[in-house]
Amino acid sequence: MTHESKTQALSLLVLTAVLTTGALLRVAHHMDVQSRSPDEETYTDYASHVADGGIRAFPRVFSDYEQAGDIWVYPAPTRVGEILLTVAIMKLENVRDEQAGADLSLAASIVTLLLTAWIGVRFFDPWTAVAATAFLAFSVPELGIARRAWTDSLVGLTSLCLVLITCVLSRSENRRRIWLYILFLAAGCGALLVKESLAVYYGICGLWLTALLWFQEKTAKGVALLAAGGIVSVALALLIVRVLCGDSATFVALLPHPGNWLLAHPESWTTENYGGPWYQLFGLLWTVGPLTAAMALAGFIALAVHKVERTATTLVVAAIAGVCVLFLAFAPALKCLRLLSPADGCYALMAGLGLTTLLAEARSRMGRIGYGAMVAVAVLAVTVEGVCNYHSYTAAVVDSGMEDLAISGLRFWLR
Repeated sequence: MTHESKTQALSLLVLTAVLTTGALLRVAHHMDVQSRSPDEETYTDYASHVADGGIRAFPRVFSDYEQAGDIWVYPAPTRVGEILLTVAIMKLENVRDEQAGADLSLAASIVTLLLTAWIGVRFFDPWTAVAATAFLAFSVPELGIARRAWTDSLVGLTSLCLVLITCVLSRSENRRRIWLYILFLAAGCGALLVKESLAVYYGICGLWLTALLWFQEKTAKGVALLAAGGIVSVALALLIVRVLCGDSATFVALLPHPGNWLLAHPESWTTENYGGPWYQLFGLLWTVGPLTAAMALAGFIALAVHKVERTATTLVVAAIAGVCVLFLAFAPALKCLRLLSPADGCYALMAGLGLTTLLAEARSRMGRIGYGAMVAVAVLAVTVEGVCNYHSYTAAVVDSGMEDLAISGLRFWLR
């Protein structure tokens, strides 16, 4: 066995251990949630009505939500993808409570771990996959959302699926495979049914594929077909919601727009708990994972100064992570770590890229002993952060009974 094959075998063995650890950490506190948040109760109420009454229960669900008079204060039933998957879990487990949605979140979080590892191995290198998966395995927000009946775990998985398909399509040998574009458009349609804000990340991936078709493939026809497919996928998502809604006036009233969730409303719970200066989000990311934050920054810098190759994958991953973090930081009242879930996998991949790039630089500048020492320090640092992150998670999220991951609550418990 060559040295390269031994190294690859070792990396895959370590990756398996990290994946197993990450899954076990998510299961560890899955069943000891003492109270459920209003959002969890809302999703569960929708799903239980549909589980008992079938698809025909949807018009009543939509009507009740509109008549309640607090549109978009609580999650809207327009997120039918989350609701239907929760219904499936309810019927499979024969339950009607929040545990069904929490089990869906757990499964989505574990699959997100697997996809992050797969993207790392397939499009980066095995050790970047190991580092990225380790950062994600011990992520405080990921651990927090995996035990709750929120939509965020499913949002993270859906977003990462879009990234994966985009990475596959970005390879020159795949750009003429029509079925991959159909898969991408179907995933985009499904993403819009999971949560409306996924339109941002669907759009980023779609624009990237459009740029490849226009500038590299030189095919105006391909660009036109992709654009038409995108329009059709959005229209199909809206049509599905309209059919399930059952009433045109209710459908129009519940159509999401940025003012529902982007603009800050004075004296609202969201403004009070999700608001604050832009730099507070970066401070919170440092607090819940300083090594991850530092390595993610190193990954962005390495990409900017050409220390790593600017492949389609690195650029897409960086775009998703960067846009999401900046969006939450500079929006008036979106500073909540569970809202980072669309980019959690990409953020971890950027951190893994930053760490392996720094080690590669050390290898080129130091001798064998110096490089070995740097690797040992890196392993120790990742391990220490993992232990500290898990302690922060249990203290600030599990033991406190925190029902959200808002900046106000986390800053209070982690001060």
